[in-house]
Amino acid sequence: MTTHDTRGAATRVPPTRTTCPACGGAELRSFFETAAVPVHCNILYPNSDAARSAPRGDIVLAFCGACGLIFNRVFDPALTAYSESYENSLYFSTAFQEYAEWLTGHLVDAFDLHDKDLVEIGCGSAEFLNALCERGGNRGYGFDPSAPPSRFPNVTIVPEFYGPEHAGQAADAVLSRHVLEHVAEPAALLADIRSAIEARPDTRVYCEVPNAAFILRDLSVWDIIYEHPSYFTAESLTHVFAACGFTVTDTYTAFHDQFLAVEALPVATTPPGPRLDALAALVDRFGEAQKDKVEHWEERCTQWHQAGTAVALWGAGSKGVTFLNMVRGANRIQAVVDINPRKHGKSVPGTGQVVIGPDDLVDSPPDVVLVMNPIYRDEITGILAELGITADVEVI
Repeated sequence: MTTHDTRGAATRVPPTRTTCPACGGAELRSFFETAAVPVHCNILYPNSDAARSAPRGDIVLAFCGACGLIFNRVFDPALTAYSESYENSLYFSTAFQEYAEWLTGHLVDAFDLHDKDLVEIGCGSAEFLNALCERGGNRGYGFDPSAPPSRFPNVTIVPEFYGPEHAGQAADAVLSRHVLEHVAEPAALLADIRSAIEARPDTRVYCEVPNAAFILRDLSVWDIIYEHPSYFTAESLTHVFAACGFTVTDTYTAFHDQFLAVEALPVATTPPGPRLDALAALVDRFGEAQKDKVEHWEERCTQWHQAGTAVALWGAGSKGVTFLNMVRGANRIQAVVDINPRKHGKSVPGTGQVVIGPDDLVDSPPDVVLVMNPIYRDEITGILAELGITADVEVI
């Protein structure tokens, strides 16, 4: 079955899911909807016409009253297609580099990763895996069907999905960073990981995902994207790990509360059921409050357009692409800036703006710079100052 979005592009309409992909529960409540959003925020296009014709899909977020998972109940995995053109590296930011350095040191110390065999699921270009190898003298094996060949002598790229068939691969630690939220069946992936390390109960497991509690609490609606069918809080993440035969040894947030992490061992336990009253209250609030936030920025975009204000949006990643597509009038924003040079000259899916580098602002300085993530405000303000640009900086 197909339908058409408001721009005339044909889209598939998948069946609405009636059970939770993490626990199988049927106590579901939909609370957020948005239609015809770009399927991939992190695949930019060679020109504006191609970008405006980017594949689109719908989002209907549901809350599971049994385990707390939030998921897109109309997600269609057939629409997603990860390849080497997928570009979401944050390593060009000094703020992110500082976080990655902290995490590397933490895991090497906490897991005693010295002269060990490390497996990373969804390794991308393997910068993080290589850092772990260099820090502790380890050997890395990155599993990712869309990863480019390894640039690092201590890292082997295996262009496959990791699963039970790789049980023979030595693994003192299995790491997964910002992968589980891309999976429509998260329990199935965790069960595969558990099966692969069944004979190694001392294998340490680290999993990092976006923190859905932060999204709900801070109304970070720009973090809701099609390529994330699953959204985890501490309650739902620990619950699904336990259900798949793991013992969670630690749970914490990082990167200014925007990331959520668990550390676990492949040893089965039976923890108490999650307490979801506080989470349910956040879900109830989010449904209406996020509409007010979107309307606020729609009004601002209208005011800027009518006043002839030159606006630049800084950040051509998931948050920026979502803002540009979700907020009416944001497609009139003149400049989209990113420090990642691999994005320069490419076009934003959905709206078609061409991504430029910070230096390109000098000849046409903006009056206002919109910052998509408060973590990067000081870094961006510093870059603007170095360029001699005195724009008003606003965090979205």
